[in-house]
Amino acid sequence: MGKNIYEMLNDVKINEDEYEKMELTEFDKAQKQKRILKKIKKNNKSGKNIRKAALAAAAACAVVIGAAGAANPAMAKDLFSSTIGKLIENRQGTKDEKETKIYEKIAEGSLTAQEETAKHQDKNYNTSADVNGVNVSISDIYCDGYIVYYTAVLKTDNEELNQADFISAGKGSDTVTVNGIEPGGVRMSFEKASDGTFVKSGEIDLMDIGRDTDEESFADEDTLEVECAMENLIGYKDDEWDENGEYMSTGKVDGEWKMSFPVTVDRSANVTYQINKEDNGVKVCDVVKTKAGLVLTVETPDFTKKPYNDPYNDPDLAVVDTDGNSLQWLYGGIYKQNDDGTAIYKIMVLYENQTDLTFEVTNKNVNDKKIASIDFEIQ
Repeated sequence: MGKNIYEMLNDVKINEDEYEKMELTEFDKAQKQKRILKKIKKNNKSGKNIRKAALAAAAACAVVIGAAGAANPAMAKDLFSSTIGKLIENRQGTKDEKETKIYEKIAEGSLTAQEETAKHQDKNYNTSADVNGVNVSISDIYCDGYIVYYTAVLKTDNEELNQADFISAGKGSDTVTVNGIEPGGVRMSFEKASDGTFVKSGEIDLMDIGRDTDEESFADEDTLEVECAMENLIGYKDDEWDENGEYMSTGKVDGEWKMSFPVTVDRSANVTYQINKEDNGVKVCDVVKTKAGLVLTVETPDFTKKPYNDPYNDPDLAVVDTDGNSLQWLYGGIYKQNDDGTAIYKIMVLYENQTDLTFEVTNKNVNDKKIASIDFEIQ
């Protein structure tokens, strides 16, 4: 496989004497890092442009490198987020490559764990846990009021774990709580990176606390307290299986890794669009544009009844652009189920500055028969 953008940055030579030296605060460094990522994303549209992207990014890195005291552009890979960079690298050329768009958006809108905890110096947080020779630490934190993404890195000298392709906590022992409550979300395994460390991302659905209840959403809070706990880390090979068809284990390290970190609910980029358009009993009420996505509030009828006649009441929902391409699904589902069979959905999709969009509903049990199509515009 050819070099990716991050590896090519290591090969680019720059003359640091050509750039003005300046002192940057941690906040300034973070802002520079995000600009670097945007430059990479803009230029890295195809393999033909990867060299161009590396050169452009190297120039953008120069001032940050000088301020950070780094003598080699190789430091550039770590400046905006080594963990997110490794997650992107792992997906190059795989079936999950489309996930790189999510990680790029996270990087643009996230803070490092150090930046986040520095905003809450009146409290003590444990963003890193070192147990039985295995260190796990929180790296990046993203929040837009609807969803939290966080990344983590695992390092160890344990030979058995280092033989693994991925590392998971023991069954049922990877837990996350927000303000003492366990919300919905996704808990990923640690996946091996090219430098031998293991990296992971996690997703927390902040609206989950209010789903189908009268409780208020976590999105109404300004600061959240997140606690993560993992027990008994197990290494696995992703292409070897035992006699029971389970992934082959390389080894296990018992223990408990407990971490905590704050999350500032950042709604500063959120813009709400009142849509209030209806088609065949389906209504798009409003759309919120966040730093990374679009959150749609949708009212639906009871699809088991006429004229829909869907006995499973599980239509396909999608947001598509003018070319008919579906925007990448982040999360979503029924937020509130009413007694009469109607429901309110909350849906989030990745947003990449499209203007004209359509919300489509189809009956996947009747040859994808289209139920509703509602156009809306985002500026």
